[in-house]
Amino acid sequence: MKVRLVKPIGVFRLYVRIPYERDFSTSSTGVFCYYLWLKCLSYVHPRLASDIHDWKGVKPITVTPLLDTSRGRYLVAGSVEPGTYVTELRVVGSDLIEFFTQALNDVLSRGFIEIRSGVIPVITGEIIVYEKFSVKESISKFRIVFRTPAQLSKRTLERGRWYRLFPVCEYLAYNLAHLWNVLICDPVIDIDRLVVWSHEHVHETRYRLRTVKVPVGEGRWTRGFVGWVEYTVSSPDCEEKRWFAVLLEFAKYMGVGKSRAIGMGVVDVVFR
Repeated sequence: MKVRLVKPIGVFRLYVRIPYERDFSTSSTGVFCYYLWLKCLSYVHPRLASDIHDWKGVKPITVTPLLDTSRGRYLVAGSVEPGTYVTELRVVGSDLIEFFTQALNDVLSRGFIEIRSGVIPVITGEIIVYEKFSVKESISKFRIVFRTPAQLSKRTLERGRWYRLFPVCEYLAYNLAHLWNVLICDPVIDIDRLVVWSHEHVHETRYRLRTVKVPVGEGRWTRGFVGWVEYTVSSPDCEEKRWFAVLLEFAKYMGVGKSRAIGMGVVDVVFR
């Protein structure tokens, strides 16, 4: 089943060269890539780059940490050897896609990005825009692989450091639906109905997870979980089930949970 998006999703891919061994033990590569992308934008739209950095609430971007393509895994923290790595930026909406397209073209013509810690050579880049995506019509079993550390927002009006470190289905549904309503927002998903449905009909069956510490700079740390969880869906076909399938596909592009802008919550979803 094809779902047409009211707002397109843009995926920007940047290949950069780390010219010497770098230590990311005090600030993750996700934070590093976040500042790389904002620096790209600041060359052509400095005010917008500042606005995104100061954005309150859910940021309109998702950034992936450095990806080691030779091993197919994200390098979140620790020592990174010299070489070529990939980072992705995912944004929603035609305006942001246009602004970051201009930024990417500009930095590709420059051939480098200059940040406080030095000059990062840029090898190449690419842009893919999705105006629709395929959604599995009937889901019964699926696995979510949390490829970078994730933490799920709690259902509370209190802002702050509180989060969930296990992807219980109703918190997964809440986080994805909330992200959809903020970024896509047409149609708006009834979060309460979806959470109740997921609590009754989506069940964790197997998992292999572990928690990890993530350095976020300036002596600060947070925690997230990585690994995989398998779920079964016991519901007959209904509106909530169809929306849940859409949200699982949405998660492949925009991730899930808190701190997506600094590389957390990158997931793969495999239907069985």
